[in-house]
Amino acid sequence: MSNKCVEFSNPDNLPVESLTLSVTNAGVVQQIKALDPHWVEKREMTIYERPPSGCTIVLGAVDTWKACGESSGVCVRAAAEV
Repeated sequence: MSNKCVEFSNPDNLPVESLTLSVTNAGVVQQIKALDPHWVEKREMTIYERPPSGCTIVLGAVDTWKACGESSGVCVRAAAEV
């Protein structure tokens, strides 16, 4: 899916499993189910790590957190660590 804006209405209040949307692409109208893989986008998510705080803070932890943010724009952790 590439930057499409699809407006739809559901006047019959159908459940999403039964809903079909009309999509116009280059003048061609397609009927696509609401739960179709057509709507899936691959996105990379960034996990935000808040700065260290509290009485158990390790000396230098805040400086490391700041350095991580300066070098990459944000401080991230591997999803397996979260």
